[in-house]
Amino acid sequence: MSLRSDLERLIRATPRIARVIQARQIYVELVSLPDGLQKALKALGYRKRDIGAQAGTSFTWGVAGGSGKRGLVALIDVDSGRVLDSKLGSWGGPSGFGKSRVDDLNSKQTLQEGQAAFSGYDDGSYGSLTLHPGYFGLLQDKNKPTELSPDEKKALEFLGYTSSYRKQEFEREGLGVYGPRNPLVLSLIEKGLVEAKGAGLRLTTKGRNLQ
Repeated sequence: MSLRSDLERLIRATPRIARVIQARQIYVELVSLPDGLQKALKALGYRKRDIGAQAGTSFTWGVAGGSGKRGLVALIDVDSGRVLDSKLGSWGGPSGFGKSRVDDLNSKQTLQEGQAAFSGYDDGSYGSLTLHPGYFGLLQDKNKPTELSPDEKKALEFLGYTSSYRKQEFEREGLGVYGPRNPLVLSLIEKGLVEAKGAGLRLTTKGRNLQ
């Protein structure tokens, strides 16, 4: 088997790997979060339309930075939206020239009831929430799964791939011509799982949760 085919197989498998890693995480639109959390995320500079959330009774102060980015971790009171504590990491992540608490991936703290922890980048380009199980349960109730046919499930899975592989997988599985007019895609759009912008297609927050 060629190196090219090995790489293509790995790229196609990447969404599956990500789903295993994030099995306990759901995506939530910011507008559906409690007002306090929306207020806190705005204050922290988070600027995406949705955010990954998971349940937990503890969190780590550590988050790896990125190129030209610093890790940002904050402890939040969910009801009031008050940021109880926040820490910034080093540019680009841990280095030998200095180490903050955010650069220490083993630095953990208990999460009390009514609290949430934000972990992400200081430029607002990435973030996730860890919420006490009670609050997380409320979010799960708002994000109940949608019933899908076997072919709709396949189509939704392939829409999680990079655009260059979607057409190939639709044809391989006999799902018809890939595009916004495909009957399966139209059904997913109607169910609020996919949105179309011209010829482009992307998963909604609800669709990402079914990946």
